[in-house]
Amino acid sequence: MLLLDVLNAQPTTAAAEVIAGEEVIAGENATPIAELPESWQAIAQGESNTRLSAPQVTVAMAQLFHYKLTHCDLDLFKERPELSHLQGCTRDLLSQLATETLEFYGQDFRVRRYPDFDTVFRELEKRDLEERHLEKRDIEEKELEERHLEERELEKRGLERRKLARAPKPLAPTAREQSIHRFNIARIGVDLFSEFGYDLPASFYHVHLAPLQRDHVFEERALRLDPRDQHHKRPWDAVLHAGKVFAIQAKIQSIASQYGLSYQHSGGDSHISAIDKTAGAFEYTLNTPKRNRWLRSYLWTMWYEYAFFDLIPNTAYLTQSLR
Repeated sequence: MLLLDVLNAQPTTAAAEVIAGEEVIAGENATPIAELPESWQAIAQGESNTRLSAPQVTVAMAQLFHYKLTHCDLDLFKERPELSHLQGCTRDLLSQLATETLEFYGQDFRVRRYPDFDTVFRELEKRDLEERHLEKRDIEEKELEERHLEERELEKRGLERRKLARAPKPLAPTAREQSIHRFNIARIGVDLFSEFGYDLPASFYHVHLAPLQRDHVFEERALRLDPRDQHHKRPWDAVLHAGKVFAIQAKIQSIASQYGLSYQHSGGDSHISAIDKTAGAFEYTLNTPKRNRWLRSYLWTMWYEYAFFDLIPNTAYLTQSLR
């Protein structure tokens, strides 16, 4: 049975059988719920502060994910029997990564982890007022300095001092543009939440709001190397790499394009993350019959990208200027 069929299957009592200490979900072996991290047991029992629209499906995915890694149930060993002697040491590593991954996402689905968009907009309004005030003061100080320099030059030339009429200078376009883009990024976050809600983890929204916390909205940030991103580089990178599920990526970019923006990400040396301007908006609607399939595939991809984050080879050569 295809993995996508498994992820779409609604696990029921009939679909999930317990056989010799293991569960079988839609024909595939899975870890029993009792052996999952406690946060997932709480989700399964409805005792976790999460709002998944179909928690039983997501829990079934966690059971399958955990089993496949802890039992080395991978094509690497199924299709290459000559590597079977490596399963023992590999199992120890993958078991640790499976536990780390599910422990993180078991918490990341909790409501308290999600951004409070009302607070986001209030902070943006406060920041906008402060920056406009500082910019106005800087402009006034610069104009005063220029006036003093001009008066000293006139005095040096023995010319009569004269007062020059000056039109007030507007706020710098770059500052206005930064403010507009910040508010638009926040609106993108709201639109993404309206589209996906609590079915995607909190880190999905935080990484798309990340440009709000940077020195300027178009700053390219090296997630792997920048000390300011060290505590969230792994989940944020997992979200961005899950964009290989193109239908979800297309929907994200479609929403961003309505505000003249697009999200960018590259790997190689440091996992660059950025947002940039784009010309032309486009509409993309997730096909209703396939929507759940794409969401489950996106989440599954996110999990294994999180698990294998530190196993990915990286080199600065890919982004260096060649000589």
